[in-house]
Amino acid sequence: MEKKKEYLKEMLENGKRKEAPQGPAIQHNVSCEEYVIENGVLTFMAVNSEYVVIPEGLLEIGERAFYGCEALKRIDLPESLRKIGSFAFKGCYNLEDMAIPAGVTEIGYGAFEHCGLRSVVLPEKLQVLDARAFCECESLESVVLPAALSKISYDAFLACTSLKRLELPEMLLEIGASAFCDCRALTDVLLPGGLRKINKNAFSGCKSICQITIPEGVLEIPEGTFSGCTQLRRVVLPQGVTRINRYAFDGCENLEYVECTDPDRFKNALIGTPFWRKYRPGTVLPVRLPLDLVGYRSGELLRQRGYTFFDPKRSYTIEKPGEDGVVEVHSWSSEDPADEDGYGEEDYYDWWYLDEALQEIPGVSMIPDRSYFEKRNNWQRFAEERGKAAEEIRRRNQ
Repeated sequence: MEKKKEYLKEMLENGKRKEAPQGPAIQHNVSCEEYVIENGVLTFMAVNSEYVVIPEGLLEIGERAFYGCEALKRIDLPESLRKIGSFAFKGCYNLEDMAIPAGVTEIGYGAFEHCGLRSVVLPEKLQVLDARAFCECESLESVVLPAALSKISYDAFLACTSLKRLELPEMLLEIGASAFCDCRALTDVLLPGGLRKINKNAFSGCKSICQITIPEGVLEIPEGTFSGCTQLRRVVLPQGVTRINRYAFDGCENLEYVECTDPDRFKNALIGTPFWRKYRPGTVLPVRLPLDLVGYRSGELLRQRGYTFFDPKRSYTIEKPGEDGVVEVHSWSSEDPADEDGYGEEDYYDWWYLDEALQEIPGVSMIPDRSYFEKRNNWQRFAEERGKAAEEIRRRNQ
């Protein structure tokens, strides 16, 4: 062990590439084809051993330094370390044990993506936790975040499917998009009182969360924030919230209690929940659009599923029914001339009322072949058409 440390220390001091000497002490722990250490930065380290010790003096684990080292199970990092670079340990599937030194201030993009870590304690001096830092660490069960951390970047803990409990630091101001998306085992989430912003899909697919309290400083709950949280039963909303996206609680089929001063303001977001059915019984329009059809779909796929009036050569975005019962379907084809968004020219169809088989009801009109440009510039006419269709839906449901 001492022989290996002396060898690595010599490389750090010289800042040069050097062939690894042969010897049982080094071969026992590290078998390497080559090392590259420049100016205190480890930029490459080919490893086929299970255990690695990095000596003092190293300042940074460089980008992709241990990328794909599948044999690595444990690594000891020096207290001198200050930064872990992008993708530094990505794909180290068997890396289960690592203590991140107290002096580390930055963890780069995807630094531990697809790692086998079971627990992580992040240092108190950490200032930057970049996007996808621990993305898809499926064995990760617990995380301790530093008290002074102000932002968790997007996808930081996406699909950490074993993560069970999460206590966020009091100084946290922002949670990035999809930061904890698909953390299916997550049951307890305590949002700090100082939180100001939650980005879209932050907790989407967290199927085990049962309750959530949104802090007073959060003014908006964006698209998909808690979508697919099928066990979510209780939500406390702050008085100051001004907007809740209609898909914020999409698929929250067990949401029975919502503490809110004026639920009617957020009807679009709550109308499909058990809470709304008790709060305003009889007001939910019986539009039975299968939820698995909402979103982007190909015409061929829809044809295969039996929805025969969809053109198989086109692509579709099917919207969730609005509070008036109108379902809007955007369609386009790659063969159409490209419009301003780069896709084929988009046609807008409105199937005003859809039954379970997605068949049109006779007498309920649709608007065919209207381009995005025409709809945008003739919005009043489209609003009138939609209003007529909504009135027809109400008449049929009386």
